[in-house]
Amino acid sequence: EPILSPADNGEWYGDDLQDRFSVVKKGDFDSHKVHDPCILPYKGKFYLYYKGEQMGEEITWGGRQIRHGVAIADNPLGPYVKSKYNPISNSGHEICVWSYNGGIASLITTDGPEKNTIQWSPDGINFEIMGSIKSPPHAIGINRMLDPEEEPTAALRWGLTHEYKNGDWQYIRGFKSNRIIRHSSYTQGAK
Repeated sequence: EPILSPADNGEWYGDDLQDRFSVVKKGDFDSHKVHDPCILPYKGKFYLYYKGEQMGEEITWGGRQIRHGVAIADNPLGPYVKSKYNPISNSGHEICVWSYNGGIASLITTDGPEKNTIQWSPDGINFEIMGSIKSPPHAIGINRMLDPEEEPTAALRWGLTHEYKNGDWQYIRGFKSNRIIRHSSYTQGAK
């Protein structure tokens, strides 16, 4: 039995379920698929972050129309209730969230107008852009065991990524990163 299912308010046009663009009604942001889950214990509950795909998904100037949602439960096995504030992002691809500073941080990658941003939410639902990141790893898997209060991007220091070499060869590898801090004298130029 699923602990989270797609919204049931979209309607396909025809019988070809492989054609994700032919719809009578799109439905909610997660009417086609829910996947890439990540459960974080937060404020005495369990927050299940997930990727939602919509029936009749469109390709926009920002890429695929992918958004994230959250469902909350008292027990890790559920039942999970989708937040009435979903979708919690208008961009993204894989779920990459971690605890930080009493809230939840999120790395939004690959798709949408806010791709390649680091966001933070004090309540795990309402996220704001806090910074940007160049060339983030694909399908990132972060190390959530690091101290979440160390600094905002500690969770991104090392982890796993899905590497695309070509259509025939894809694999998982490790990644490491460094935090780059630009001092005001660097951006203003030396005098």
